[in-house]
Amino acid sequence: MESLGGVLPSNLSKLVIDNCPKLIGSRQERVLFQLNSLKSFTVVDDFDDVECFPEKGLLPPTLHTVWRYNCSKLRIMNCKGLLQSLHILLCPCLERLPEEGLPNSLSTLAINRCPLLKEQYRKEEVERRHTICHIPSIKIDYIEQQE
Repeated sequence: MESLGGVLPSNLSKLVIDNCPKLIGSRQERVLFQLNSLKSFTVVDDFDDVECFPEKGLLPPTLHTVWRYNCSKLRIMNCKGLLQSLHILLCPCLERLPEEGLPNSLSTLAINRCPLLKEQYRKEEVERRHTICHIPSIKIDYIEQQE
C-alpha cells in the first residue's frame, strides 16, 4: 500500500500501520493530519529512508498516543501537539528526542531497547534529563508484561 487517500473513515480513533514502508517513506501521506478523531497511532516498520519521524504536518493535533516499534534507521523522534503518551521500542539508532523538548501534555514516556536514548537519559546525565523531568511517568528499558 502506498497511499491512504480516500480509504480511512473520518471518525477513525486508532490506526496501526505495520510493514508498509512505502506508505510512511513516501512523505506524501498528509491524509492522517485530516483525521481529527485520531487519538492513537502505531507504526511498526523498518523504513529504508526515514531518519526522522514524524515529519511536520503528518499527524493530527488531536493525537494522544504514539507507539513507534522496530525502526533500526530512525535517528530523531519529533513530537508536537497534545500528546499524552509516547512509546518507543526497538529503535537502536534513535539518537534524540526533539531538541525543543517533549510536549508539556505528555504524561507517559516509555523507551525500551533504544540504547542511545537510554544512555542520554539515564539519571546521571543531567544535560538531557531536564528535557523530560516534567513527565510524571518515565519508563526506560522496562520489561513488557505478556498477557
